[in-house]
Amino acid sequence: EMAMRTVLRIASISGATELIPITSAHIDAVTYIGPGGLKFARRLVELGGKVKVKTTLNSQSCDRRRWKELGVDPSLASNANSVGDAYVQLGCDEMSFTCAPYLLPSRPRMGENIIWGESNAVVYSNSVLGARTEKYADYFDICAAIVGLVPNVGVHVTENRAPSIVIDATKLIRDHLLPGMNKDIATLSGNSEDFLYEHRGFDSFFPAMGWTCGNLSDGGVPLILGFDSLPAVSGDNLKAFCAAFGTTGSAPLFHMANITPEAIGDDTIQRLLQSCGERRGGGTKGD
Repeated sequence: EMAMRTVLRIASISGATELIPITSAHIDAVTYIGPGGLKFARRLVELGGKVKVKTTLNSQSCDRRRWKELGVDPSLASNANSVGDAYVQLGCDEMSFTCAPYLLPSRPRMGENIIWGESNAVVYSNSVLGARTEKYADYFDICAAIVGLVPNVGVHVTENRAPSIVIDATKLIRDHLLPGMNKDIATLSGNSEDFLYEHRGFDSFFPAMGWTCGNLSDGGVPLILGFDSLPAVSGDNLKAFCAAFGTTGSAPLFHMANITPEAIGDDTIQRLLQSCGERRGGGTKGD
């Protein structure tokens, strides 16, 4: 009852007219930040709460097994493990405890509505997997997991997933990144991983651009151009981009032309460009 009241209250505040079912949850609130958070989780256990969907847990405040070897204060370790234990009692996956749930076999598929905490996971799930989740607050995430429902607002709604600003990195990549790559791309014989290995500076480009694109998106969902001119974009590259984007951008989603699943093909990209109108961000070396 408490969890349902919380979900209904958030739905009312956000202006939602309906609740929709979710297929999975990822709980960010497993970090110990004080006695209140621990008391909240334990209260849910006392009330007989159980999650209704597959629910993973973010990393907690210390290693659950090796905290002594790592020199963690016993009182912190005790409280941190107590929080984790409470969420496991609620039915969360005791083998998860990761801030990258998209690497697990249970990761959602395109179009699935989910509730995920942890900013990098939210951005990755929306953008790279094509699943649908808002940036949800701690403690609301576990309430929704228990109820199995979320308000149908934000990027759960198809129309709200359309981009509103274009960030064109085509010239930046062409003029400043590709010329510095000494190895002739044509000699790779189709093995793009060789390219990534030889050019380790290439890795730093993605978090730098994620931070920049989040900063330039001005609260909107961006359509990012130019990355499809690179010889390869790996899953690790996208992880780094999403983590950095999540620190500066308030939107839970970006589209990367011909890279992310909702921005594939010329016709789709043209439609997304039209939704942005004349709104353009930077994407230059100066940015």
